[in-house]
Amino acid sequence: AGLTHGPAMEVQACLAYSMLTAFKTMIHNVFLLYHIETFTTVYHISQSGLFWVELVFMFYNSINDFVAGWLSDSRLLQQGNESGQRVSPKTVLRRIKALAVGGPAFAIAFLLFWFQWGVDMVALQLLVSFILYDGFLTYIDVNHSALLADLAATESARARLSKYNSIFSCVGTLSVFASFMVWKNGDDMLTFRMFCVVLACVSVLGFVVCAAWLRKTCEHSWAVASRILPPPLVSAEQQQQKQQQQQQQ
Repeated sequence: AGLTHGPAMEVQACLAYSMLTAFKTMIHNVFLLYHIETFTTVYHISQSGLFWVELVFMFYNSINDFVAGWLSDSRLLQQGNESGQRVSPKTVLRRIKALAVGGPAFAIAFLLFWFQWGVDMVALQLLVSFILYDGFLTYIDVNHSALLADLAATESARARLSKYNSIFSCVGTLSVFASFMVWKNGDDMLTFRMFCVVLACVSVLGFVVCAAWLRKTCEHSWAVASRILPPPLVSAEQQQQKQQQQQQQ
């Protein structure tokens, strides 16, 4: 299922795959910088409330990665083995679809932190936001990381894809510099919320467009490969089974 048919096709796959990283990073870095400060200095969460939220989330996070990875890979890799390939095209398309759905959900979960639900619901808001945000983050991370090995069949292709991915990861951090201009120590939350909404909208659009672009690139690559590669060899056992079926008919 690797993309190895033409340099132009490889560049398109690298760009589409790596831009997904940028749209995730631009949100995640802002989250890391401001979510605790928002709930402590703006929403004034109590120390006990913050302690219990962090404790519950610690247990949730300890099993979330394992469960998400197992649920994603156990079913998808079984399909690849049944088809006789290292990774089937259906597996790759399912991962891309997971990014097209999970990416926008991740961006929407990001917004839950910045709009206060109520004075008495601060701890509950933080816990629910944590669980949803980390759940979707893990979901897209698992599928996005697995795609690197699925798309790059050789070491050189994998190194090239990793290089593009690192570059666009740095591009995604530019949102942090922009956030410094609107944060203002939490004194102007309206402006900061508008900034976060813009970030989320850009991320949603980016995930949808780049996932569609990556899917189109993969399908085109497989179509080219089917015309270039010779038909698969049929074993003697398969030939015998085919002859028996023809005799029965």
